[in-house]
Amino acid sequence: MKNELSNELTVVIVAFNSNELLIECLNDVKEFKVLIVDNGKNEKIFSKLNYQNDNIQIITKNKNLGFPKGINYAVEFIKTNYFLILNADTFVSKESINNLLKTCKKYENCGAVSPITKLAKDGYDLFPENGKGVKRTNNENKISRKLHNLKPDGEICVEVAKLGLMINLKHFLKIKKFNENYFMFWEEIDLCKKFRKHNFSVIVNPFATLIHKEKKSSNNDLTTFIIKNFHLELSPLIYFNIKRSAGFLYFRLLKYLFRSLSYSCILNLKKSLNNLVKFGAVFYYIVKN
Repeated sequence: MKNELSNELTVVIVAFNSNELLIECLNDVKEFKVLIVDNGKNEKIFSKLNYQNDNIQIITKNKNLGFPKGINYAVEFIKTNYFLILNADTFVSKESINNLLKTCKKYENCGAVSPITKLAKDGYDLFPENGKGVKRTNNENKISRKLHNLKPDGEICVEVAKLGLMINLKHFLKIKKFNENYFMFWEEIDLCKKFRKHNFSVIVNPFATLIHKEKKSSNNDLTTFIIKNFHLELSPLIYFNIKRSAGFLYFRLLKYLFRSLSYSCILNLKKSLNNLVKFGAVFYYIVKN
């Protein structure tokens, strides 16, 4: 049976070096219009997609746009009033999608609505996750661990939502879309801040759940490793608009250079490279600012 809400929603997935989880993700949203932004290195997995599904459209600019610019590019093709952003390693049921859409439609000032994220290893989570440049407080960690037994009774407004954002396109355009100074990480936090600044609400619907298989959406190769760790370091510097003259930046340069050399001396090449990449991110930020 055709989903009665399918004509009101477009699903957007940004894909880079994706694996089989992308196909599993698509199985959950096959009744909706789907835009896949091809950021590169997806030829193998795309060859396995069922192109007989007219709902799926792959778009590309033949280069890696990053996440926020990829979403902004996809918006040019969206003809529905709402769109849902999914990662290739996230899974959401049709019922949850419908609940998110009903929330978007219920509140005129709703800029974005998010499901409760269920981490594959960690229960429910309402907070920005560790490993994305965000440090949870001890209280947030405690609450996160308990949420698998206790969820909110109804819709709640929050300061930050992350995975599975369903967005009102009209409001998204009004706040001028994602900030393209980011490449990946922190862009959702920045977007939520912009929504609130323009008096739009960010809402969590506890009757919608998204399952996140963390850090498994891309094949692990050297390019992916470098890109992710570079922007894990760079994005919070952009968000907090750290001044170029800040001693903090030069301290980080010295710290990462020292660590890289130290790890190379004991032949821990992965950690040496990771710190060298972080050094490069801070140096890039200083030069660009």
